[in-house]
Amino acid sequence: SLAENQLIRLSQSLFNGLDNLNQLYLQINLLSSLPQNVFSRLEQLESLVLSYNQLVDLSEETFYGLRHLKSLNLAYNLLNDLPLGVFSR
Repeated sequence: SLAENQLIRLSQSLFNGLDNLNQLYLQINLLSSLPQNVFSRLEQLESLVLSYNQLVDLSEETFYGLRHLKSLNLAYNLLNDLPLGVFSR
């Protein structure tokens, strides 16, 4: 779990080599944005928790490659809207 670590940003390659990760907890941090495709190598990810951050916007590529994602929590962020295709890939 990377929850409650006061993370400000995530590097593009942070999750490289974690191909079998199925749960990722990033809640209660200070993230205001996410790199494009940051989660793309986490093909087995089923649960992603990003609640209680400061996310302002997401790109269409944010969740690219997450074919097995079943649960996504974006509660308590600063998101006003989502790009049209954010969940289509």
